[in-house]
Amino acid sequence: MLKIKSVKKLALASVVLSTLAGCHSFDRSVEARLAKLEAQQQQDQQLLYEVTRRVGLGELVRPESLSFDNAAIEGKVDAPVVLMEFTDLHCPYCKEFNTNIWPELEKQYVDTGKLVLVAHDFPLVSLHPRAGFAALALRCASEQADYAKVKQSLFEMNAAQEEQFTQLEKDYNLDSDKFRSCMKDPVMQAKVNASVKIGRDMGIKSTPTFLLGRNENGKLVDFEVITGAKDSAFFIEKIEAILAK
Repeated sequence: MLKIKSVKKLALASVVLSTLAGCHSFDRSVEARLAKLEAQQQQDQQLLYEVTRRVGLGELVRPESLSFDNAAIEGKVDAPVVLMEFTDLHCPYCKEFNTNIWPELEKQYVDTGKLVLVAHDFPLVSLHPRAGFAALALRCASEQADYAKVKQSLFEMNAAQEEQFTQLEKDYNLDSDKFRSCMKDPVMQAKVNASVKIGRDMGIKSTPTFLLGRNENGKLVDFEVITGAKDSAFFIEKIEAILAK
């Protein structure tokens, strides 16, 4: 498929050739035709993107960079290495990573300013029907309490039923009215859905999934996709390789 710039060049070349054949006043309809070509090109690209994503091949149209928008941030936003996480709070492998692997990475790299965690919700509701509520509870509770601590609590609770939410309020001294209102807020629900969409658009199908790469002006670039709760040695080797570049 021709890129937009190529289409414009071909169209302009056609105009130049036609003027060489005789004296003509400039046809302003050319501008309109170029604009139409550009709009059609963008529409075709979007259609290709949507079709590719919907048939489960989102990895083929992954962007070259990803912003930190709509994610929870742990660490310095200008850290040289970025670990973007897509997690399901009811996934046992996500819990394994958060409980037994992440603390070592956090101590060695986040606390020293070398790594920033960019965490997205990715509840697999077909497998874990209550995971979406847990993701929403994490976002709402962390407005009043420490994100990392609330996250670990929700991994331990697992069920995300009414009693768990009540326990969160007690454990973190949450303002119950504010917390419950947040849980019902369409804006907050949209944020969870937006994180899920980012993951789906990236072709992510399982949790945990990580994108590990460099930080370039607050965006993740040159990243690789890592699936599953690898051990700390695996992540350390990858992070050190990025730092060495």
